[in-house]
Amino acid sequence: MAYLSSQKATGERSNLAGPYYGYDKTSLEDRLEWFSKHEKDILESAADPIANTFWQTGDQKYVWRMLAFCLDYQRVVSGGLSHMPACQDCTSSGFQVLSALMRSDEGAGLVNLKPTDEPVDLYAKVADRGREIIAEGKPLIKSDLGEWAVQEIVAQGIPVSRKLSKAIVMPKVYGSRTMSGAQRICEELNANLKVYELDTLKFAIAHTLAVALEQALDELMGPATEFQKWLSSVGYIIGKNALEPVLTLPDGFQVVISEREKHTIKIENSYFKRERFNFATGLPDKFNPRRYASTLPPNLVHALDATVLRILATKLEAHGITSVTVCHDDIGCHCIHLELVNKLYREAFLETIEKCTLIEQLYAIAKDVDDSTPQPPAQGEYDLNEILTARYALS
Repeated sequence: MAYLSSQKATGERSNLAGPYYGYDKTSLEDRLEWFSKHEKDILESAADPIANTFWQTGDQKYVWRMLAFCLDYQRVVSGGLSHMPACQDCTSSGFQVLSALMRSDEGAGLVNLKPTDEPVDLYAKVADRGREIIAEGKPLIKSDLGEWAVQEIVAQGIPVSRKLSKAIVMPKVYGSRTMSGAQRICEELNANLKVYELDTLKFAIAHTLAVALEQALDELMGPATEFQKWLSSVGYIIGKNALEPVLTLPDGFQVVISEREKHTIKIENSYFKRERFNFATGLPDKFNPRRYASTLPPNLVHALDATVLRILATKLEAHGITSVTVCHDDIGCHCIHLELVNKLYREAFLETIEKCTLIEQLYAIAKDVDDSTPQPPAQGEYDLNEILTARYALS
């Protein structure tokens, strides 16, 4: 549990409690109502966490953070100061970046870049469409078990849940492949799949679910996923021509695209028996076009995520906010600064996308060495200024 370095008197704290409990996919008004309903439970948990276990009944990933909140809230209502961060998280920040760059109105709506009365849940939307695809009963994998797997999922009521959707959608923007997604689904569904003795049967079911969810994602986030494919094709051209171009990010920071082959060695030891290590000795001469293709989309997202945070840091400092926690697209601050940080984040995101010229830079680099380089996908009609009033972009 990370605490802020400074303590402050705090204002409204009800928006903090719900997310720590796992109640964060609802409107701010619903979170206020939830807090009012459970304030007594929170204070009783702080007074005696052993006897009063309300803090353990929410999302199991956050139970200790929930207990920390209960103790912090008890201190605040007793007149003390708080150093507990109020955390806000983006809705699939990778797809936020890709949808905004493509000016995809539908995609922006699905990742909360448009103003709404309550947050939109992309993972739930993909799961809903995935269930519909499974219900159509068509084989989704090229296997003798393809038809059986679809029928078995329906017959056994194997859930196409939000949790499975997240296992596919969240890593997909960072280059995850279908088989990797199927493996994650196998692990998530372990209890449901124990009735099948053969691993091939289990994997056929998981593979089918992965394909259904990927198909659902492509349907719902088409412009963003098409943009990913374009980036991969450009990355391959750059790698094939052994280029290591320097790109300039919206705030002037520069990054280098480079994917050279790594040497592989095998080391024997008594604990791991045999382990493979990849390492680079100096700068190998051989470039890896396939690595360029697979890493360019996620690296572009990471670079722009980092740009947003650098611009945000400057804005926060200008407002005298220096105590924050950051983990990728999760930002924590004193509760009294919650709304201001949210506003400044949206401003930083808008500035990043408006000033971004990476598409033009990448196309020019690839076109210069390969005249067959495909044109970037056409942009849609999404108005970037909607970000400024999209309260749940960071929530």
